[in-house]
Amino acid sequence: KAAASRLRDVDSEALQRVVHNAADITLVLDGAGVVLEVNAQDKELLQSGARDWRGLTWSETVMPETRDKIAEMLQEARDNHGQSTRWRQVNQRLADGSDFPVLYSVALLTDDARAAGKRRLIALGRDQRPTMAMQRRLVEAQQAVERDYWRFREAETRYRKLFQTSTDAVLIVDSTSSKILEANPAA
Repeated sequence: KAAASRLRDVDSEALQRVVHNAADITLVLDGAGVVLEVNAQDKELLQSGARDWRGLTWSETVMPETRDKIAEMLQEARDNHGQSTRWRQVNQRLADGSDFPVLYSVALLTDDARAAGKRRLIALGRDQRPTMAMQRRLVEAQQAVERDYWRFREAETRYRKLFQTSTDAVLIVDSTSSKILEANPAA
């Protein structure tokens, strides 16, 4: 409660700047989950349809498979009386039909029990596209290492077969110690 009382002394513009800088996407919602305000650090995101989310219910702005998560977060935020919800990944939809992953947490900003229309929630989102791109690069690198490993194994198998079946005597000698490392059956 001490931290909350200290936040009351912070002017609203400073608090807006902090929220804006802390989240990639910020949605201000009414008590029914209708998007009242959209703020995004990525201006291209706003231009590609995020501004059009205003006036829609938040669940209308996401892919159908993540709508249940939205309902759960909104209910959890209402029930927790100001405590933010746990972070959940939601696939946010853009105007062109494409989607992108966002990790959201929701908190109740104001709760006027007498007038549900005055209730305000805030959804703080972290754009997961950079994380997904990094994961994709990691998977691609792992696949490349695996392909190289199997190419090496195939080459080694061919070398062994040639080495073992050669009718000429073949010795593999260490150049520094002059020790024989391998000899084929013909040797």
